[in-house]
Amino acid sequence: MLLGVVAVLPMLWSRSIWALWFFTALYSALDASMPITWAAVGDFFGRKSFGTIRGNMNLFYTWGSVLGPVTAGAVYDRTQSYDAVFWGMAILLIIAATLTALLITPWTKIRARMTASER
Repeated sequence: MLLGVVAVLPMLWSRSIWALWFFTALYSALDASMPITWAAVGDFFGRKSFGTIRGNMNLFYTWGSVLGPVTAGAVYDRTQSYDAVFWGMAILLIIAATLTALLITPWTKIRARMTASER
């Protein structure tokens, strides 16, 4: 997630083509890590709840994909700048990175339980 923040910030500071290519490369790397999210859901909640949880997650992904570009366009139409959109993306990605980092504690507890049950 922090990779996404690093990708977005040059878009705020520069209007050159290199910032766009930098954003594209780093954000593509961030998207390539999305299968880890799928695996984490299975690790935390098991196979029984996997489909239900992923279906609910996709509901939010879909609405984000629909409303994100429309909102960004509306912001641009009113301000003639994407700066507010990029700052919003950066803030949301920092929140997501923080929440993801907090998942490490339950993950450690799950591994400890699994190790104990194997003995």
